[in-house]
Amino acid sequence: MKNHSQRLGEAPIPKLLLEQAIPASIGILVMSIYGIVDTIFVGRFVGPLAIGATTVVFPITLLIGSIGMAIGVGGGFDYI
Repeated sequence: MKNHSQRLGEAPIPKLLLEQAIPASIGILVMSIYGIVDTIFVGRFVGPLAIGATTVVFPITLLIGSIGMAIGVGGGFDYI
């Protein structure tokens, strides 16, 4: 079995890029679905003012989650 560090120098770049991009994209998709479902529940049980609050905070939450996912997916590359 080859060392994963050697794969970075020998494997084609599109394949390596897909191995990084697919898990990150799935994670961002799940976070977006979470945000939509959260907005629905907040709107039903709290009201329209709370929807405005979640709309303001959602991009910040998405940014923080994306940075964390990028570090997690990039750092976990040796285990693929």
